[in-house]
Order: sequence, then C-alpha cells, then structure tokens
Amino acid sequence: TGVQTCALPIFRGSFNGYERDRLFWNMDGEDPAGERRFLEAGWLLGLDLDHDGRAVAAFDADGDGDEDLALWTLQGLRLLANPGANGGPELRLEPRVGGRTAGAIGAIVSVTSDARTQRAPFLLVEGFQTQRAPELGFAVPAGPVEVEVRWPDGSAESFGSLEARGRFVLERGTGEPSPVPLR
Repeated sequence: TGVQTCALPIFRGSFNGYERDRLFWNMDGEDPAGERRFLEAGWLLGLDLDHDGRAVAAFDADGDGDEDLALWTLQGLRLLANPGANGGPELRLEPRVGGRTAGAIGAIVSVTSDARTQRAPFLLVEGFQTQRAPELGFAVPAGPVEVEVRWPDGSAESFGSLEARGRFVLERGTGEPSPVPLR
C-alpha cells in the first residue's frame, strides 16, 4: 500500500494577522467628562503599516536623544527612525540602586518644568515580547527642570535642577545626577 501525501501551504502569519498598525496620540487636555483625549494618528503619520506584527519597542537607536521604534513582525525586524524634526529637548534618565538598574524597577520618576509635572514608572518590560532600554525619556521645554525619584520602597529623593537636554544616571543616595554623553 502506498502512503498518500498532500502539499499544504506554508503558514506565514496568524489567523488575525495583517491588521494595520495604530498609533494613538495623547492630545493635551481632557474632554468635558474629564477623560483624556486620544486621536488615532497612525495613518496620518505613515505608521499604519500592513504586516503581521508581534512587538514594538521604543528606544534611542541612533543616540540622538529622541526615541525610535523597532517593530518585530513575522516578516522580520523593522526600524522606524525618528528624525527629531520638532527640535525639542529630550531628557533621558536612568535610575539606579547600587550601580544597577534592577533595584530601581518600579521607581516613579517625576520631571517638573514650567509648573507642569510629568511622571513615568521605571520598567524594563513594556508589553508582549518587548523589553525597554533601561532609561526613561521626557520631552521637556528648554531650560532647567526639577527631577524627583520615588524609589520602590516609597522613599523620595530630589535630584535638583538639571538642564533639559541630555542623558543622566540617577543613583540612589547621591542626590546628584551624573551626565552621560549622547552617542
């Protein structure tokens, strides 16, 4: 008796693949109900790519101080470079405990400029199959900004005033930011 075989097509995606990418822009202000307003702007910015995506990571690939995007798809890795056309200062902060970032996971970093405070948690994982660079980025106006870190144990530490553009390491217990040159 002979064994019969049939050629099946090679599966190159998912059953829910090839949906267009989306980018939600957080517009300033809130609507009348007090909710934040978001605008789906992927199509407007040319980021609504048609592929079978798996993960996206924001990081500074070219060392110029602004975040670029790496997209992992079943078709391969794609890099979307941010040309930094807005020219606004970018502040990059890396909290550390004992010289390591692991002890700072969960810290909340606050940056205040012009009576506006931005806060971000320090996390290394951000979404499905994605790990972040060990730093936080803040878009801030030119000039000095005040930086404070609330460490995972609940204690707070002020790092004083520093210039808006650049990279800094925030080592717990020092109160002094250490500048790190942009690549």
